[in-house]
Amino acid sequence: MAHTPRNQSEKATLAVRRAWCYLVLVLISFLCLFFFYVLIINSTRTHFEIQKGFSLLPGKSLITNFQNVLADANIPVIPGIRNSLIVSACSAAFSVYFSALTAYGIYAYNFNDGGNDFKNKRLSLNRAVEIRSYLMTRGYKNFGIKIVNTDNRGKQNTVEVFEQAD
Repeated sequence: MAHTPRNQSEKATLAVRRAWCYLVLVLISFLCLFFFYVLIINSTRTHFEIQKGFSLLPGKSLITNFQNVLADANIPVIPGIRNSLIVSACSAAFSVYFSALTAYGIYAYNFNDGGNDFKNKRLSLNRAVEIRSYLMTRGYKNFGIKIVNTDNRGKQNTVEVFEQAD
């Protein structure tokens, strides 16, 4: 939670800290974006122009450089782009799928209904995982865990361990 400054000295200190934070963030942003800018500028220049030194202005060889890269058999640009598109499309699809499952779970199970149900369920699950880890380190292999959660009506929140038959 944010601290509200009480007097003029605290306000000045807060302003200096904020200014310092923004300055650092701007510097980091500049450093991150500058190298992309140099990459794009150098892609528009010839090899000789790049060797001459640094320039902030783009060159006139973008189309020629792009055609040379596409024509070079040692640099598989098109298969690389295709592979990147496949990986990014699958990543996006999985991300959307699991985000939708999470949203449905939060909606369907109504974790935040004014009580501590979500906290109790999370604590029960944490306890069950701890009990499982403890029993596994002690050499127990055939056991089951049953989690009984509470609700707003006062049902007991328990973790039950039982032996399973082989």
